[in-house]
Amino acid sequence: MLSQKQIDIIVHTMLPYNPVKIGVFGSYMRDRNDDRSDINILYRFRGPISIFQKSDIVEELKMKLQKNVNLVSEKCISPYLEKQIQQDLVVIYEDK
Repeated sequence: MLSQKQIDIIVHTMLPYNPVKIGVFGSYMRDRNDDRSDINILYRFRGPISIFQKSDIVEELKMKLQKNVNLVSEKCISPYLEKQIQQDLVVIYEDK
């Protein structure tokens, strides 16, 4: 499970990109993570971001969290994985 400090790092790193929703899914949310586990983050931003901005976010999160990070747009979820992701997903930020 992610610590509150890790959650705060994720949210504060992504806030400048105007997120509507940020969630975490996968082994960290199933409490089955180990030292090699990456952190899977699902996001939706108000507007588009470039591939370079996405890369910047990933690199900054990797540096701050000392973990590999997968950043997945809500729009790009495979229909084959959507059910599993939704079962694991814990929303850590939502701007309504």
